[in-house]
Amino acid sequence: MTPELSGRQLISADQIDRPPWPKTKLPKASAVLAEELRNQIVVTKMPEGRDLPSESDLIERTGYSRGTVREALRLLESEGLITTRRGPYGGVRVSRPDVSQATRSIAVLLALSDATLGDLFHFRRVVECATAALAATNATEEQIAAMFRATEDEEQETVEGVVSFHNLIADSCDNEFYRVTMGYVLNIAAWHTPQAGLSHNDVCVARGAHVDIAESIAARDPERASEAMDRHLKSFLAVIKKSGHLDSPVLRPETWANGTAHL
Repeated sequence: MTPELSGRQLISADQIDRPPWPKTKLPKASAVLAEELRNQIVVTKMPEGRDLPSESDLIERTGYSRGTVREALRLLESEGLITTRRGPYGGVRVSRPDVSQATRSIAVLLALSDATLGDLFHFRRVVECATAALAATNATEEQIAAMFRATEDEEQETVEGVVSFHNLIADSCDNEFYRVTMGYVLNIAAWHTPQAGLSHNDVCVARGAHVDIAESIAARDPERASEAMDRHLKSFLAVIKKSGHLDSPVLRPETWANGTAHL
């Protein structure tokens, strides 16, 4: 037979037995079980606190080893989807992931990137002004009252207090995408801000801006609320720029090295 067959080479039996492509890697049993449980929780929207089968029940139902079941449960617990407790009153229960858990993953990416504090503030101006406008439309009277209480709280004169006010606005906008996104952003902002050399006076000025924002939201004026937030962020941006930190990494690698990364 001619070695030429429409420009194609014949495949030998040896090549059929041992294909040149890599073999498909099968998922670990623990990952398969974790995926099954994850699907049940998410697809059926199981409420927080719902009991799931215990470790021993899962072993009996699935036929997996104790080590496999425990590893699957550890995976889900690391994602914040379940909590596990041992003892007579223990068990496996559905929980809800905390924003800080996802923030850690994002923080690692940012720490390894060239993202700057200036990048963070430019992003905040886009997203947070829209969040304030939504809050002016959707915030409940109880949420607005909480904003005013926050502006009167002495804790507002701390970095943590400043960030907590912004979280109140995110929680009041009635849009999960904005709320979750702002949760990530504000966690990262809270981490970096203490390193930015802010004075006590800077924080007090921010507190005054919060009053203006709260009043705009209470007036149910989205445009005014957005403008008040933009003024506040631009003012804060100017302070950061004056301090020389605008081009600093948004998450400094040495923070991780020194063990001070606590998102």
